[in-house]
Amino acid sequence: MDHGTRRQSIVETILGQLFQGRIKPRERLRVEHLAEQFEVSVTPIREALVELAGLGVIELQANRGAVVCDFGPLQVLEIYHLRRILECEATRGACDRIAPFELESLRGDHYGQMNENAEHLAIVDALNAGDADLAANAMAYHLSQSANALVQDLFTDQQIEVERAVAFLQTRASSLTVPR
Repeated sequence: MDHGTRRQSIVETILGQLFQGRIKPRERLRVEHLAEQFEVSVTPIREALVELAGLGVIELQANRGAVVCDFGPLQVLEIYHLRRILECEATRGACDRIAPFELESLRGDHYGQMNENAEHLAIVDALNAGDADLAANAMAYHLSQSANALVQDLFTDQQIEVERAVAFLQTRASSLTVPR
């Protein structure tokens, strides 16, 4: 296995362990322990940790190593908010730039499959009609539905309610002004 493939495999395995709950928020990831676990030198481990830090999954702390960031429903929704900004603009920009035969091919690939693909079909149909706003709105709807489904799959109702309450209280507290 080449160096880049090894690093990517380590990143994917650690992400999988995070989502399965085998690695917990605020847990310290020790380079030497991970190198032993993956039977590799510390170099691909360090590179994988830098990549995970870039994704916002861990925080690299000077002289302390890597610590897993808190990750809950709010973080998933924030990621999808960023995706919505980027992907809706990309969809809008793709309008009238994709050949009709390519759109028909996409439509054929998604036709009659799973509910999620109905959302994909709406995007393709809007692109085919040359309606950039409708295509961007269809993409926004799809990402919103995907975000909500992922939150429901990953977190308990109690975790979701706690996050909503905390977010509400933080918003309320930031809107209050203190007289001087």
